[in-house]
Order: sequence, then C-alpha cells, then structure tokens
Amino acid sequence: MDDKPLLMQEDMDIILRHMLEKYSGGIEKYLKNRELDFNYYSPSGTPYRVNAFFKLNNMAVAMRKIAYKPIPLENLLYDDVATTIKTNILNQKT
Repeated sequence: MDDKPLLMQEDMDIILRHMLEKYSGGIEKYLKNRELDFNYYSPSGTPYRVNAFFKLNNMAVAMRKIAYKPIPLENLLYDDVATTIKTNILNQKT
C-alpha cells in the first residue's frame, strides 16, 4: 500500500479556493483561523455544509449533504423520543 495521501496539499488548496471563491476573503479567513464553516452548492445545485480545518497541520474538509426536503422528526429519532419532543417542547405555548 502506498503511504501517499489520497489528495496532495496542493490539490486541497485548489479545491478549497474553488469552493470559497464566492466568499469574500474566505480563503484568507480559513488560513488565518485554521478553520472555517460555510455552505457550498455543487454545480448540480446540491447543497452541502462544509467544515474546512487543519488536521496534523494538513488541510482537510468534512462535507455534509443537506436534504432538499425536511426529514420528519420520527425518521431521525426513536418514536418515543420524537413524541416526547413534539409533546413537551414543540407544542408548548410561549
């Protein structure tokens, strides 16, 4: 097995600059703070939440695809937890 990373740091730099090109000063903020959270839309329009950071002094990203439609609470949690949240939190009047 080869010990080289899947992406070289030069590749990560190109990728991050592309993803941050719509954000004024984005790459500078990332390099200064060594982390940055932002949203990104792929060319097909798919939305992502992105966390760019440094790991072991190397550029890294974690991306999470955002669903187009909201997911029902019951699909995210156990039914009894979803019911408790709906009953005790979401249905409370302020």
